[in-house]
Amino acid sequence: RDCKLLASAGICGDIAIFEYPSLRLRSRFRVPRVAHVGFPFGNLHEQSRVDGIRFAPTDDRLAVLGQGHVSLWATSTGRRIGRHRAAEVLDWSADGRELVIALDGMASRLDPTTLETRCRIPLGGWNHTPSLSISRDRTTLAVVRANSPRIERFRLQDGTRLAPLLVAPGKSGRNAPTLRHVRHRPDGSLAYWGTRTARFFPSQTIALEPRPQRWTANDHQFVAYGEFTRFFRDGQPPLDVPGKASAVALHPDGTTWARARGDSVEVLQGSAVSVRLRPTHREWVEEAVCTGDGRYVATTDRSELRIFD
Repeated sequence: RDCKLLASAGICGDIAIFEYPSLRLRSRFRVPRVAHVGFPFGNLHEQSRVDGIRFAPTDDRLAVLGQGHVSLWATSTGRRIGRHRAAEVLDWSADGRELVIALDGMASRLDPTTLETRCRIPLGGWNHTPSLSISRDRTTLAVVRANSPRIERFRLQDGTRLAPLLVAPGKSGRNAPTLRHVRHRPDGSLAYWGTRTARFFPSQTIALEPRPQRWTANDHQFVAYGEFTRFFRDGQPPLDVPGKASAVALHPDGTTWARARGDSVEVLQGSAVSVRLRPTHREWVEEAVCTGDGRYVATTDRSELRIFD
């Protein structure tokens, strides 16, 4: 968050942490292999896969998700601090004092320095949990479940179930939207998006038709993309930007953003392309991110990481 570190993860378990902006390698490590139940001779790629990484707000720890586990690593040395089973999604509190993970029907509130369990929060049922979010004041946990049009809410300290938020009252079956992501905005309100609808800005509910394949957002912008690219800002009509996108990175200024198209990268102001970098990769770009100060954009394909001014 203070723009001093950049982490890159390979799907086979390799993690590299660089100092920013010098890009000097600070630490490098590999996530241990995880044996599959019933598949003890599975290949190495499957056993060491990394599904996601998240810095702690203090930047001294890195949480790594993969193969249904979460592990915690010291960013200065690459030493593993702890490991916990039953995790497919996680969220840090804004101050780094709380860490919550979830898998299927159970969430766990963990000690963010050791990964020891503080309390368990039954979510009910066994549905996949694609997203969860801790409120800024560390009192409430918001959770979305697969194939559900509502946001479940729990008291963070003891797991008491609170009144849920129904996104589309009166709609059911095929007409009901299903949610994929939830987050708390800086003002404490809930933002969410899913298959048919999004409410990222408090003043605007967005209808997502046709359905996007991916989404990305910061506090000022929201982009739905895949076979099409649609750019949203609070209080303004959406912008349809011609062309597909495989990855999108948002600049903190609220107007600049970058998208990957195949092996090239475009930098845009609203819907207008200001810089086109081509070709930038030997393969299709899979992920893109802007540094917190907005100075660089980092992109990755299956084999390399590149950083552009």
